[in-house]
Amino acid sequence: MLLIVVQGFEKSEILRNEDVAEYLSTELPEEHSDVRRIEEIDYTDEYIGDESTYVAGRCITDEYGVSRIKINRQSPEGSHDAEGMKQTITHEVAHNVYYNLEEGQRTEWREIYDNSARRQFVSAYAWTNEREDFAESYGAYVHDPERLKRRSLAKYKFMHHYVFKGREYR
Repeated sequence: MLLIVVQGFEKSEILRNEDVAEYLSTELPEEHSDVRRIEEIDYTDEYIGDESTYVAGRCITDEYGVSRIKINRQSPEGSHDAEGMKQTITHEVAHNVYYNLEEGQRTEWREIYDNSARRQFVSAYAWTNEREDFAESYGAYVHDPERLKRRSLAKYKFMHHYVFKGREYR
């Protein structure tokens, strides 16, 4: 059962707190949204940045690997849509998962990242650094695993084996 505090999403007028809680408990592995890893997911009705570079969300993780996730308004006028917001939530949960990998697994991911050609990234944002590549690849594994597999079999296999422990999506 999900014990994470989910709050503020009614302000988005797109998702309710219950919708987010259900998404986390049905679409992501239970251990990825466990209260021992994520204390809260909070929607903040603020737009941070400008049209070209905005902050859709952030994952603030303490020294014990426990995170508080903040999801921001997706545009100056309001959030785009439910699926876009769920993708942002997935991306931020992925940051927590990355911080909780074993050191050897993070080292292996860094090697995969360092050895990736541009065509092996699922988005331009994934090029930023290995943490963003992990979060973007995690999201692709959840929402479009075949795309991740086509882009980088190594990243797909890493996600399949270490992160999702063999759980298949779509």
